[in-house]
Amino acid sequence: MVVDFREFCLSELFIPLSAAFILALALDRTVEQFVSSWLTPLIGIAFGEHHDDLVFTIRDSKFTYGTFIDSFLNTRKCSAIIHCFFKDHALT
Repeated sequence: MVVDFREFCLSELFIPLSAAFILALALDRTVEQFVSSWLTPLIGIAFGEHHDDLVFTIRDSKFTYGTFIDSFLNTRKCSAIIHCFFKDHALT
């Protein structure tokens, strides 16, 4: 197992894969900030409240479904951006 990992680290795919991983993390953070700074307030204007304030309570248990909406929007936006950047590039 250690030999396989060493071969993978020394292979020609390791550096591009590492760079893609780092760029994906940076892109995710950028999209997260965009959604929380721009989209969430715009949706809050439409519905009259911020996503963080969207909760419901059952027997003293709070369910914050607003944070789920933020996460869902982040995932959708990140997926759309990645699709736009890489839709013309075939993975080989």
